[in-house]
Amino acid sequence: MKLIMKALLPILILSIALTGCGASADSSSLVLNKKGVITQTIVEEWDQEQYDKKELQDQIENQITEYGQKIELNSIKTKDGKITVKMTYQDLASYVDYNQVTLFQGTVSQCQASGYLLEGDFKDAKSEPVDRTQVLNIGDKCVVLVFQEPLSVKIPGKILYCSSSLELVSAKEVKASLEENSEDFLLPNPVYVIYK
Repeated sequence: MKLIMKALLPILILSIALTGCGASADSSSLVLNKKGVITQTIVEEWDQEQYDKKELQDQIENQITEYGQKIELNSIKTKDGKITVKMTYQDLASYVDYNQVTLFQGTVSQCQASGYLLEGDFKDAKSEPVDRTQVLNIGDKCVVLVFQEPLSVKIPGKILYCSSSLELVSAKEVKASLEENSEDFLLPNPVYVIYK
């Protein structure tokens, strides 16, 4: 309900959620494809007696119309006390601008130039700890994805390294979670996924 309630705020920001191909249908997710298109799935608790699905859908559609052609509302469904909203963004910039959240994709040097210093602890694709220097030395041969939302993220490549706090779901998917009973919308710090 946190995300949907955030969505009902004046600027109707829909964030903190990701789902789609291969991601769990009962949690929020993002799926990034090789062409840069992002599919966002938001799954939240939903009180159908207190909130109106049609009103939420109208608000989302109006916000998208104001924003422009790069975002599409694919579906909005309620079932078993949950609401699922699926949206498509034609590029990363549209996602960031619309949701006002951190999402960066680029090389290690582009990442650092943008102020993301790849801080914190890292692990490899087998969940073994790796030294940060090893991650930095990968150079610009790989892609770095930076985000700060609690959700599952499926990337268009094979994960080599990621922040230690992330759960490795598969060779192409990670999951970030907030601490239990957290009232926050975002993770305390950005997290990183390095893939090829």
